[in-house]
Amino acid sequence: MTREYRALPFENTIAIKMAAPVSPLRIFSTGLWRSLFRKQGALVHKSHVKLIVDMKGIRPEAEKVKNYRKVCGFPVEGASLPITFPETLFISPLGRLVTSRNFPLSPAGLIHVGQDIRYIKPIPVDSRLDLCCYMSKLAETGRGFLLDVAMEIKVNEDLAWEGTARFLSRFKNIIKKKGRDNKKTTNTIPAGTREDIDVPRNIGLLYAGASGDYNPHHLYGFTAKPLGYKRPIAHGMWSLARSLASIENHLRPNVPNSVQASFKLPIFMPSMVSLNWETHKDGSSASFSLTDAKDYRPHVNGTLEIE
Repeated sequence: MTREYRALPFENTIAIKMAAPVSPLRIFSTGLWRSLFRKQGALVHKSHVKLIVDMKGIRPEAEKVKNYRKVCGFPVEGASLPITFPETLFISPLGRLVTSRNFPLSPAGLIHVGQDIRYIKPIPVDSRLDLCCYMSKLAETGRGFLLDVAMEIKVNEDLAWEGTARFLSRFKNIIKKKGRDNKKTTNTIPAGTREDIDVPRNIGLLYAGASGDYNPHHLYGFTAKPLGYKRPIAHGMWSLARSLASIENHLRPNVPNSVQASFKLPIFMPSMVSLNWETHKDGSSASFSLTDAKDYRPHVNGTLEIE
C-alpha cells in the first residue's frame, strides 16, 4: 500500500547564529559522524524541532562570482549576482542545519529533489548580505521523508532573494528498487529551442571550486562508488544553473527572475545532455527540460518566469 502525504508538525523552534562560514571538510566530517548513528528514511526524534540558521554580513568574493559565471555558462562580466549564485552562499548555513543534533533525518543519503528561486531585485556583487535558512515543511510521503528548507537573503533589511531547497530521505525499499524505477522514467520534451551541452569529466571539481559544494559523489570515481554511484555525478545546482544560463543568453535583455525545478535522474560525468525550452505565448514564462541527449531520460524539468 502506498503511503499518502502526511505533514509532520514542528513542536518548537531552535535558532542558530553563525558568525562566519565554516570549511566544507568540517561540514562533511560532522555529517559523517551524525550519519553513523542514523538510518536513511527514518526519523531521529519522536517530536520535531524547527531549525533556523542566521549568518549576517556576508560579502561575495568578486573572483569567486566570476569563476562561478564561467563554470556555469553565464556571461563572465556582470554587475549583479546570477540568479542561482546566492544558493552557494548557503553551503555553510545548510551544512550547519543538517548536521545539527536536532535535525530529524540522517545527513547521509539526502537527495536534492527540487529547487524554487525568486530573484526579487538585483544583488550587486559587492553587497553586504544577511542570510537566513530554516526548515519550512516536513512530511512523510510514499518514497520517504520530504523536507523543505527555505532560504532568504536581505540587503539593507530588504528581501532581495529567496529560495526553497527540497530534500528527500528515501525509505529502504525505495532505495533497493531504484534501478527498476530509472528504466520506467519518461519525460515530456518542450517543443521549442534545443541546445546540446557537453558535461565534461571534471565539471564536478570545477563547480565544487566555484560553489564550495565538495560532496564526494560529485568529485571522483573512488569517492562516488562508496555512495552507490558507478561514476561521479554532476551537481544538480550546476545542471540548473547551466540550463538557466543558456536560456538567459537567448532571452537578453530580459532574464528569468524566478524558477521552479525538479531534479530527476543523475547526470554521470562525462555525458552529453540536451536542453529543450519554449517560451509561452505571452512571453512572460517558459518551460524547460534537461535530458540525456540520446534517450531523453530526464535530468531537470522546470518552469520559469521572465522579467
